Amino acid sequence: MSPFLASETLAHTPPVPTYREDLLPEIQHVLAALANLEVRIGIERECLDNWSGRQTLKAYLLAELEQEYTAKREPLVVRLAELKQQIATLPLCGVNRVVHDEGAWFERGQAGKHT
Repeated sequence: MSPFLASETLAHTPPVPTYREDLLPEIQHVLAALANLEVRIGIERECLDNWSGRQTLKAYLLAELEQEYTAKREPLVVRLAELKQQIATLPLCGVNRVVHDEGAWFERGQAGKHT
């Protein structure tokens, strides 16, 4: 516990849930799967780029790799969007929720600015 906060302060602060506890493991699983896919595909792309084989075969293998990447990535991205939507629709015990649109934030040139 911080020496700057009295124990009474922490005891009377109600928790504010941001998502159901059962969503966290699934979010972590999907994010880990996406990260693993990105790393694996990146390594395979690099190997193919450095491979000295025939260009026609190399192009074919790169195209297959891209197809595999898209096929495996899409369901993960869809599931992550579903989980994000579930979180966005959860009520917050009387607290108003502000959902930030990251794209609009960057379009306005606000990246790095905090207000």
